[in-house]
Amino acid sequence: MKPLDHPLLTDENIQPEIVRRLRAAGRNVRSVVEEGIAGASDATVLQRAYEQQRVVLTHDGDFGELAVRAGKPFVGIIRLRPGHIAPDFVWEMLTAFELEVATPFLIIVKRVEERLHIRVRSGRQLMPQQSLYFLPLPQGHGALRPGFSTVRTCVGGGGANLASAIAASPSKAGASARSVAGK
Repeated sequence: MKPLDHPLLTDENIQPEIVRRLRAAGRNVRSVVEEGIAGASDATVLQRAYEQQRVVLTHDGDFGELAVRAGKPFVGIIRLRPGHIAPDFVWEMLTAFELEVATPFLIIVKRVEERLHIRVRSGRQLMPQQSLYFLPLPQGHGALRPGFSTVRTCVGGGGANLASAIAASPSKAGASARSVAGK
């Protein structure tokens, strides 16, 4: 299942414009404001998301700490970096990647200049191995388009799955990807 196919709970640092765009795209999304927990601790937000089987969408790194190090139950976390930026920029990052993940999952999407760095940890045990994808943005285009990435498999975070996906389906528009395991 793709990360945005899950019901979402947006943290208070996600702009209302992003919530509107997600709904317009047919996504099941609630905000912490709508849930009446704006200003609550990250642990409370993560717990509410888990109770409702929702993925947390945030700019905040504390959710990953709670989930992985503190062992709090969760369905998924999508962290977008940098945070607190224009909605168009956030929307481009959020809709730029297409991949399948197993729950629970942790995805960090970081834009650095004209590249997206996407780190994925997924699967039952959230193995210490991760896949790290570097996807250059198309020439003359401000962001990746939905479907630009042909990397489809990252279940369990194994680099072999990534290598197989790239070999089976070369990236479009000169995009490249590489896997870094164990970091």
